[in-house]
Amino acid sequence: MRARDLINLLEGEPSKEDHFRERTNLHISLVKKFLGKILDLRDPRLNPAILLAEMSHDQSKFEAPEYEPYLYVNWTYYMKDQGREYNPPEDIKVQMDAATLHHVTHNPHHPEYWSPNPFINTKNRDEAPEEIVDASSMPLSYVASMVADWLAMSEEKGTCPYL
Repeated sequence: MRARDLINLLEGEPSKEDHFRERTNLHISLVKKFLGKILDLRDPRLNPAILLAEMSHDQSKFEAPEYEPYLYVNWTYYMKDQGREYNPPEDIKVQMDAATLHHVTHNPHHPEYWSPNPFINTKNRDEAPEEIVDASSMPLSYVASMVADWLAMSEEKGTCPYL
């Protein structure tokens, strides 16, 4: 355990690891909920085997090379949600961007997975990149999984998925 994590624990704040685990598992459970609703539609255009496989959503975040950097990604958003500033060191930011690019290029519910030239917005991860990601080859079943992901994020954040 790092010294800062010990201080956080003593102050009643979760460690980066605990927060990551709790938040990521919540997200996965919400994605599963929405994938279940999509499966319940029995839309013949969707492949139920793909949707069932997508129930193992975001497992790559629990493994290298994503795990360590995603502790900081989640912590950054945790602090932002608390109205507190958190600015990880530059070398950590580089690792966060690399982990995010790895994540979106290794998980087919992300458009970047299907793009011939995948990239992320390294200037501001909350804004759309300057170029459009070409996901024109993304199968509809993975689009449905992406929508489940978006709906889960919307429920987590208490925002409207249509905006």
